[in-house]
Order: sequence, then C-alpha cells, then structure tokens
Amino acid sequence: MEENNTVQSYHEGSCVYRGDGSLGYILQPEGVVRATGQGLSHEYFLKDHLGSTRVVFGSNGGVLQTTDYYAFGLEHTPLAISNANRYLYNGKELQDETFAGGVRLGWYDYGARFYDPELGMYHTQDMLAEKYYDWSPYNYVGGNPVKRIDLLGLDWYTAEDGTYQYDPKIKKDSKLEEGQKYVGETYEVKSKDGKVVTSYRKDGSIMFSNEKDAYNRMWNQANDHYNKEKESGGFTLEDGRVLVTPDYDNTKNDCTPDKYGYTVSEDGYLSKGKEKLKITGEVHTHQDPSGEPEPSYYTKNGGWGDIGYSKSMGGLPIFTIGHDGMVHGSFWSNKRSGYDNILGLGSRNNLLAGKTLLVLWLKTYPVKGK
Repeated sequence: MEENNTVQSYHEGSCVYRGDGSLGYILQPEGVVRATGQGLSHEYFLKDHLGSTRVVFGSNGGVLQTTDYYAFGLEHTPLAISNANRYLYNGKELQDETFAGGVRLGWYDYGARFYDPELGMYHTQDMLAEKYYDWSPYNYVGGNPVKRIDLLGLDWYTAEDGTYQYDPKIKKDSKLEEGQKYVGETYEVKSKDGKVVTSYRKDGSIMFSNEKDAYNRMWNQANDHYNKEKESGGFTLEDGRVLVTPDYDNTKNDCTPDKYGYTVSEDGYLSKGKEKLKITGEVHTHQDPSGEPEPSYYTKNGGWGDIGYSKSMGGLPIFTIGHDGMVHGSFWSNKRSGYDNILGLGSRNNLLAGKTLLVLWLKTYPVKGK
C-alpha cells in the first residue's frame, strides 16, 4: 500500500510488512497478530453473518475497535479506540490511502476487483457479465448485500483465455502468471431471480443446472484449454443437473474421478465424503485425434476401459464427445454377456447446443447390467 507516493506496507504470504521492512502484523483466521515495540499483540475479530468485522478486541478482552455499516458497506459511526484495523466489510481489506489534496480512496480489495462502498458497486466489469445480461456489469451481489457476499480470493482463478480454472496449489497469496486473476475458493453464477445455475466448488468440480453449459465446458476445456492433452468428464444426475468433475490431474486418456476422492457404486451413486448423488450416466471427451472417438472396450490392466467403468456403475451408460464430431454411447450388459455399443447418437454440435440427447438415449436404451 502506498500513501503520498511512499510505500506504507506490503504483503508476503500471511505476513504484512511496513515500508521499512519490519513486520507489521500476521493474518490468522480469527484476527491478526500485531508486532509492537513490546512484542506481539493478539487482536480478535467478532464478525457478523456476512463476514464483516464488527468488533476487534485484545487478548485481555478490551474492545479496540467497533464498526457498523450501511447495507452496501459504507462505515456507520465507526469508533476507533486504540487502533485502526482495515479488515472490515465482508472481512476484506480497506484500501484507505490518502492522496494529494487529502482525498481518501476508501475501496475494498476483493481480489479480482476493487469495490467502492460509497457507490455500492465495482469500478471494473464483472468477468461473467455475459451471464447477467439484465444487470449492470458493475453491480454488487445483484443489489442484495443483506443476504449475499462476493467470495473472491482463493483457489479458483481466471486463466489467460478467460476461463475459470482450479489448482489446489493456488491460494490467496500465490503468485499467478501474467493474465491470470484470483476468483475464489468457491464461485456461484446466479440467474436474475437469484437461483444458482453454475457452482464452482471447493474441490475443483463444477455443478451445472444447464446441460449445454456443462457439455460446452467439457469439450472446450479438453480441446481448447488443455490443447487435447487432457480429457474432461462428468456425470449426468437424476435431477437433471450435470456435475463436471475436477480435471487438473487428468491425462490425455484418463479422467476417472477416483483420484479426486470420488467413487461410483453398482447401485448408481457417485459419492465423496458425505455427498451422495444419484447418477444416470457418465460423459467425457475423446478429443485426441490419435485415439478412437467412441467409448473404449479393450482389456486394460484387467479391466475393460470405458465399458469396465460402465460395469462398475451397474451398467449405466458411458458417453463420449468424440473428435469425429459425433456423440457415442456404450454400456455394460450382463444380459448380453458383454457390452452394447450404440454409435452415432448425434452430432457433437447438437449436444453442445443443449439438446438432451443423453436423456433421450437413456429412454431409448434403458438396458442395465442387473
């Protein structure tokens, strides 16, 4: 942070140093540990449901600072007793630099953008503005700051191509490459009525309520972002949603989600921890032109490729979005003592246009290995 063209402080991980290089304070989940002339002083934050710091108190229980806010974050009757903590509205750091003429900035650092509580909006456009065509691209939380906050600052980030990517090694204070920006530990895309349509989750998976968006994500991620070097996949769910599983450790010919802690069962469930989702099938890309576009059925390490995975799901179908521009499907069937392979379900473009070809296919070919 600068003030009057002089560096006042700078961040290095969870430590914040003064302009002269001495330690100022250390950030911790419940507050800060501040360096003073007498040693280290602990300060604890009491926050509200939005993560806004309302009271700061010391280790002896004494109140050091209290702050109330108007709905969009402007401070209301602030009371600073013996310090000036800057981690206030939504727990974000207030940039309170003072410029020539005594002008105070007063913006909050949300990681991807700076927020102005006096205006109740951002000064730069939302990176997902096209998802909210009926909202101003500068709006804050859809005009409802009482219930919503903008979660920015951790593992999800935007890449140079504008797509949202996940890397477990990326944290709030990690150094990103040029053109990349922090997004958040989680991120939600909502419709104009406030319903979540896309949820970027903590483990790198994405839950889509719209098939078109899910299949586009898989294909564009594998074919364009990873340049055909990694498959991308996910599961169609009984409730109509599609879960795209993490892909950062995928390979050119493997996108099975077990490496990310997911398991499938023969009764048709996808599980991870306490989460258990009823699935109707698996979808993944075969974007590599050196391989086959349809699901694999060869013997590999004692298994049967994609058909073996269908078997592990109790005979639920496996779909591939192929490099030949077509969608293919197969499933294990004990009734046939082998497998059924139905090729040419439709063009990839039709699938990516959002037509529910997979659901139609399930209704047409309901055979399961029971």
